[in-house]
Amino acid sequence: MFCVPRTPGLLIPLFAVSLFAGDARAALMQLPPVHIALAHQALLPNRVKPRIAFLQVSQNPTTKALVDQAIAALTRKGLEVLDRENIDKIIKEQKFHGGELVDLDQQVQLGKIMGVTDLVAVDVATLSGGVIRVSFKALDITSARVLRLVKDVYPDQKNAGKALAGFFLDWNEAYDLRLGPCPALESGEYGNLAATYQLVVNAMQSAAKVEALAQVPGSHNAGRQHSYGSTYSVNAWAGEPEDSPKRGAYLVYEAYVEHQLGLLYLRLDKVDVALGHLQQAALKVDKSNWGTDDSDQLTRDILTAKAVAQRLKTEREAAEE
Repeated sequence: MFCVPRTPGLLIPLFAVSLFAGDARAALMQLPPVHIALAHQALLPNRVKPRIAFLQVSQNPTTKALVDQAIAALTRKGLEVLDRENIDKIIKEQKFHGGELVDLDQQVQLGKIMGVTDLVAVDVATLSGGVIRVSFKALDITSARVLRLVKDVYPDQKNAGKALAGFFLDWNEAYDLRLGPCPALESGEYGNLAATYQLVVNAMQSAAKVEALAQVPGSHNAGRQHSYGSTYSVNAWAGEPEDSPKRGAYLVYEAYVEHQLGLLYLRLDKVDVALGHLQQAALKVDKSNWGTDDSDQLTRDILTAKAVAQRLKTEREAAEE
């Protein structure tokens, strides 16, 4: 299901006013979010009385938390799940090492020793902004077949844990993807870029028609023609060395614009177009190498929106088959 919020009643003519950063931030925060709700069916719905074990391939607190969450969810539904303590005990007794746990044959052997029918290997990494990247692999131990493989990104442990339990349970996820300011671009240190960013801020407030903001990446043209009283034009920033702060700031700016465009196209229910912009946003923010809290938050927002848009696209394609 995809919900499109109502357009704000008050529209401000594009570039008609120059807003202070505080006013711009407040105005952007009042824009309604893009709400997306997805309902997922269990990936393995036809498993008859499975006996399940989760194998932690990655050894970190996040993996442990996801496995514990999935075990609790499945147990509440009456499914038989081997607890993590017993799994750890068997691994130590059999003297399996970390590298061996990645190997399919070793995983099948371990599953047979545990006496389970289904083994799910869990590999998890935490990215910028706390985003969770997962790789889940479900095995049928009797036939030594890989039943399903899931590689995806989730904004938090709660949804990642629900997705892990989702091999055997139906589950739902819902997000309010917000259009908003980018604090990293409001710094006086990057005066000309902040001024170009102001074009985006103004456009965001009048973007009932997405084309208003779609013109702003072209306002690189406007930015290239105006130095905004600074030594460097936006064009010069685009040509800075790859590892320079100015080049990084410029890429963050481009990533921000692509992200906002992606959200606006999601609002218009143009999922393929939105996904293209969000993929570009992810590439640009990754290239920026900006190690700040602001860019981490932008990275989190971009990766979340991109993953959600991809899942929405996949859901619709499956419904059409």
